[in-house]
Amino acid sequence: MLHTAMAFLQGFPMLNCGDEIAQRNGWDYKNDPDRVEDSRNLHRSKFNWEDAKQRTQKGTLQNQLWQGMEQLRKMRADPCFAPEAWVTTWDSHNPGVLALVRKRGEETLVGLFNFTEYPAGASLDALGGEYKTADGKPVWLADVELEPYQALLVHR
Repeated sequence: MLHTAMAFLQGFPMLNCGDEIAQRNGWDYKNDPDRVEDSRNLHRSKFNWEDAKQRTQKGTLQNQLWQGMEQLRKMRADPCFAPEAWVTTWDSHNPGVLALVRKRGEETLVGLFNFTEYPAGASLDALGGEYKTADGKPVWLADVELEPYQALLVHR
């Protein structure tokens, strides 16, 4: 969900090496006198090739993230991600749900991101109309229910 929210924003989302395979932070940099002063090294641990092998095994966390990164690439190919696209936040009427809107020409893409561990409702009644998910399911933005940590992208 967080990768999707970051990729939905303007600019180029930065991933650290290993993010695509659920690699954990590495505290061993604290034992290296050449690296100890730079806390960014926490996210720059030695690449775990055993975890990387699991990216092709269905059902693993590494596979889920690897496939998710492919979905982000497809998402960013949408015309609403063109450099001239209009991007803004929107009031979801729920402090736990971030609403982002991207618009280019007549096309509108809305991203809803539930940052809570609970189901959460959102209401974007001012956007009006019926939107659709990537698989064609209709969504009415005046009354949306999101699962915990769900990212929902809809198009009109």
